[in-house]
Amino acid sequence: MTGTEDNRYAEFDGLIARHRKLIERLCMWWASGESNLSADYLQECYMSLWEHRDTLRPGSTERQEASWVVLHCRSAVEHYRRRVSVVSFLPIDEGLIETLSDPASAPYADDEGYLDSLAQGLTRRERQAFRLMAKGYSNRELAEEMGIKSHSARQLRHLIIKKIRNNHIKQK
Repeated sequence: MTGTEDNRYAEFDGLIARHRKLIERLCMWWASGESNLSADYLQECYMSLWEHRDTLRPGSTERQEASWVVLHCRSAVEHYRRRVSVVSFLPIDEGLIETLSDPASAPYADDEGYLDSLAQGLTRRERQAFRLMAKGYSNRELAEEMGIKSHSARQLRHLIIKKIRNNHIKQK
């Protein structure tokens, strides 16, 4: 190793030493206390910080460093979550997910028991939207029925689908 490489490793080690507790607390918080998931997040954070170490301005204050660390750790965790959430092991009727995602699909409003089991963990407002989604309401119709903006209806639809998928992963 050359002297320059030694300096880069030493600088990185110093950065990690200064912000280790912050990074570990953030990862544990983002993982909702799950130690295995927290360890995955921690690894992703360290790799991201290493990859982006050249973007930290020399002479930054400790507070500026902390902001930079949080920004890159948050980004790394979000990328990790997106990668992991693509894989689905859910015993969910994909026809329902299509209906919820695409209102032009066939409605599922008749199967009350199935819909109730899927709606567990949703707020009252989300359950109301979920029922309308299962009937095939479009984002515009959902927004009109619930008295919200179309953009908010689209976000609500996405949130509900995500919650349903996550609930079934936890149940499995």
